[in-house]
Amino acid sequence: MHNLSNVHPYLENGALLGWLINRRNRQVEIYRQGEEVEVLSNLATLSGENVLPGFILNLARKAGRNMRYIYPTFKKPDY
Repeated sequence: MHNLSNVHPYLENGALLGWLINRRNRQVEIYRQGEEVEVLSNLATLSGENVLPGFILNLARKAGRNMRYIYPTFKKPDY
């Protein structure tokens, strides 16, 4: 599934974190600056890690629907 061609320009220009979400296979490719691609399956949420502290992307499907609902939210950082 690695589709680096879509993410590579962003990483070259300084992006620290990128996601490619494959809804059909329920997989997410996580791209981080200077690291190997991480592929995860069946995630309910994605975090913004240390790049976007408190950012949570909800990947859950609404029951009975084929459509994907994505609800980004921010949690208050713990300082």
